[in-house]
Amino acid sequence: MSTTESRNTNPSNGGKIVERMDFDRKDPYSQEHINRYRYFLDVCRQRGVSGRVLDLACGLGQGTQILANHFDAATGVDIDPNSIEEARKYNIRDNVCYQVDDATTFEISGETNAFMSAETIEHLTAEQARKFVGRVSRVTTDLAFFTTPNRPVAAGINPPNPFHLHEFDEEELRILLGEFFGRVEINYQGYSGEFATRKNNFSHDVAEKKARSSSFVKAGIRLVYQPIKPFLPDSMRNRISARAMETILGAKFPNLTVDDLVIKQEQSSSADPFIAHTLIAICQDPIKSF
Repeated sequence: MSTTESRNTNPSNGGKIVERMDFDRKDPYSQEHINRYRYFLDVCRQRGVSGRVLDLACGLGQGTQILANHFDAATGVDIDPNSIEEARKYNIRDNVCYQVDDATTFEISGETNAFMSAETIEHLTAEQARKFVGRVSRVTTDLAFFTTPNRPVAAGINPPNPFHLHEFDEEELRILLGEFFGRVEINYQGYSGEFATRKNNFSHDVAEKKARSSSFVKAGIRLVYQPIKPFLPDSMRNRISARAMETILGAKFPNLTVDDLVIKQEQSSSADPFIAHTLIAICQDPIKSF
């Protein structure tokens, strides 16, 4: 599987562009996504939530398969028919099913005990996000779980992700979810303080070496790479940047390991410069509005 998010246009879903994470268990960035599902399961076990689960924006369905280890029935929903076709092809469980549907209008029979949606809400406009959460609160009985990029951290990404229509900071996310759930807890996923230190040291090293680089190198970056950078897929842009910095500047980006992947209930502190790039919202006591 691809280790980064892939993007494709599918005429069968109205020509909408979808952003997809394919799991590769050897890749830390894929493992980070898997960890969201495992954390959701841990929360459900601790709070006695079981029965039926809905995994919205399930992609190729690997996460839905993980949820099926605990729940009696798991339904994966995605807007992309090709992804659902692949998910059905490789489904190995009798208690899993998949369906094609949209985040703001999805339909299920009855209700679901638990709801999971990882890295979805940022792909909606603010108005669509409100409809989405309202729909979730109406069909969920026990617990809903959302993950989304933490806007203050995501804002530092250049160029910004063109597939994200509205990113949230913690306060804005709390306000939205609090309109539809009586209890909202925010946890944080990110990189360890040790990785943050390695990354900061790397950034300082690159800045110093760029300042000392030749005018030829600076011109090449400005005239060749910068104009095409916004149009490159994430995986290609990251590979080019890493290779260029290592080859031209002699600076190697620090490796991210599974030990650097952290989920916490509190934000970072001066003693622990934890990079909380993702907000995890655990919602209970749905406010039913029809």
